[in-house]
Amino acid sequence: MNQESGPPKPESLRDRTRRFAGEIIANWIKPPLVEVGRWAKERILQFVLGLVLLSVAVIFVLIGGIQGLQELKVPVWATYLGVGALAGVAGLVILSRK
Repeated sequence: MNQESGPPKPESLRDRTRRFAGEIIANWIKPPLVEVGRWAKERILQFVLGLVLLSVAVIFVLIGGIQGLQELKVPVWATYLGVGALAGVAGLVILSRK
């Protein structure tokens, strides 16, 4: 058995370094990234669903307000103008907040 002593060969050092780096990535970096991706996807889906439901609720409230004002014999043009102005002011207030 002829064993050579001395510094390790560059190929074996390179292979061990690659294997070590691959293990670090596989065991320490990849699992948290997968978990963060899953969390972000769930948060985005929750946000979109909440936004859609809120939009539907606002639309129905506005339609109900228009119908209620029309039942009180307010002219149709005035009901749409009033509800539109109210929605515009609410939008400006929400957008101006930081």
